[in-house]
Amino acid sequence: MRESATMWMARCEGGSLFDDFIENSYIAIGEQGGSPDMSKVTGRTDIEKFIRSFWPDRPARRVSYGTGVFERYVLKMNIGDAVVTYDPSQRQYAVGTVTSGYRYEPAEDKQHFRDIHWQGKVRRDDLSTTARRSLGSMVSVYLIPEPVAAEIAALQKGESPVVPALKALEIEVAEESEELDAESVAARGLELIKDMVVQLSWRDMEEVVAGLLRSMGYKTRMTDRGSDRGRDVLASPDGLGLEQPRIVVEVKHRPNTAIDAATVRSFIPVLQTADRGLYVSTGGFTKDAKYEAERSPIPIMLISIDEFVKLLLEYYDSSDTRLRTLVPLRSIYWPLE
Repeated sequence: MRESATMWMARCEGGSLFDDFIENSYIAIGEQGGSPDMSKVTGRTDIEKFIRSFWPDRPARRVSYGTGVFERYVLKMNIGDAVVTYDPSQRQYAVGTVTSGYRYEPAEDKQHFRDIHWQGKVRRDDLSTTARRSLGSMVSVYLIPEPVAAEIAALQKGESPVVPALKALEIEVAEESEELDAESVAARGLELIKDMVVQLSWRDMEEVVAGLLRSMGYKTRMTDRGSDRGRDVLASPDGLGLEQPRIVVEVKHRPNTAIDAATVRSFIPVLQTADRGLYVSTGGFTKDAKYEAERSPIPIMLISIDEFVKLLLEYYDSSDTRLRTLVPLRSIYWPLE
């Protein structure tokens, strides 16, 4: 990666394509059902014409947004530029270098490709607050502000970064993102809430998990510290664990450590035949851990921090004072178009 390389963010559909991007050394954008080939475009006007021809009923705002994304991805991104993509389940950014020009491959879900040489990863929690706030945009492809790019590059190389000034950076991000709508605001809010949850103590994290289950209609009991035997929270309709379904919950609050298959396997003997297992990990899960849960004879649900916070938002209005004290949030309203 060149010291002065331009650095792009390339979103991977909420993290669902992250592993595929890394394992197969590429990034891609596109839409379900297809999108137009941009191989012959020479400017923004060409891109807009292609979009309007392919989707004649698309609203003007979405045409403008798509034109900006394709202009950056097809025309402005160059071989040698740095690129970053994000895995929200494990809160880490993969950092690499663009090694090919744009190419089009017709497919059902993604059509526009670039080859990438991936060089390393940077944990979101190692970034400054300023940098984390700037990386919340849900625009598919955008230019990362230069001070944040420098911080990411330094961390990827194991060096101490210079933290950028927030005020100037906010202006730069606003100009680049082009898109201030309810979806973008909600997505940025989701990442900031995850940042808040990561800062909780391990015991408070267990309390928040119990609070979420209460907001879903269960009664909960916390196990004594140091003697949980793989059970941090017990949830059931009666609160005693005598009525089914009884949910046995293990909480691992290690944001920088993904739970592996052996750890999930050790959770299975804790469960009785009629139990349901719930494993919450703020560091996410390895592929083998997910497979281990799927093959378990007793149902086990694995919940990463990304999934947990989405559930937290879904049931927050029904939550009690204890949960709201630990994770204080305020709802906002946005006008419909």
